[in-house]
Amino acid sequence: ARYKQGDVEGALLDLTHALGLRKDASAFYNRGRIYEALEKWAEARDDYSQALNFAQGKSPHLEKRLHRCQRRAMV
Repeated sequence: ARYKQGDVEGALLDLTHALGLRKDASAFYNRGRIYEALEKWAEARDDYSQALNFAQGKSPHLEKRLHRCQRRAMV
């Protein structure tokens, strides 16, 4: 909700807190999106990788985002 209101940092804090309570693909994916918006490519890559682990590697959409962030993190 905070992200849609423009509070990116607040959304990041909320998702980090949620992941401290319970790790799941959706929370990792959403936090990855925030890191990606902030151009924090390595952090986004790590979160997308975790989300893919929870999805058991069965998400072409996640794989695409992961590869994009891997490329950007190397630049």
